Amino acid sequence: MTGAAREASSLLGREPTKVNIAVVGSKGFIGSRLVSSLSNEFGTVIALDSRYDEACQGEHGVFFTNSPEDLGEADVIFVLTPRGTDVESLVPHIAPGAIVADDTHPEMPEYLRVRIEERGATVLKATLADERFRCVPPIPDFRADDIPGCILEVLVILQRGTEVLESQEAFNRAAQELGFGARLAPHRNRAKRSPDRLPPREA
Repeated sequence: MTGAAREASSLLGREPTKVNIAVVGSKGFIGSRLVSSLSNEFGTVIALDSRYDEACQGEHGVFFTNSPEDLGEADVIFVLTPRGTDVESLVPHIAPGAIVADDTHPEMPEYLRVRIEERGATVLKATLADERFRCVPPIPDFRADDIPGCILEVLVILQRGTEVLESQEAFNRAAQELGFGARLAPHRNRAKRSPDRLPPREA
């Protein structure tokens, strides 16, 4: 997903070193490796996960935290939680102008994307693509030329073996050699800012 992070910094019109990037779900297998990879290129990396006991400053500009309030400092937010609804409690802390990269499964529900966009942020789907590749019919909630990371992981392991999972760099290199690259794309079902599509909010 490092390539998608570079794309996000380009959309913001900034060099990666000037971008604060957050990874939600950063203590997981993929999240922890993404944090390590991003810390080599980006300004501050905010590693957010409820499983951290307390906030602490790590090496290479990584800030580990369990506090959603720290998302307010992020220009780009990668969401790697198992379910799209896991982000609901984080929405009030997303800063206007931020780019939110949705890498949840299968994706953030539409009502949450609406709420995020109402805050002035942009929500895009983090996917992997190969211009030679088409799924017919498309994977549900994905465009025909995109696949989720879990499927790419299987393809890479089948081709190169499990040793490519030892580091994010090795996996990225293997995926690129197979022709796949990360990108940000609009959701197939674009969020509609229509109040009747939102669940009732608590008073």
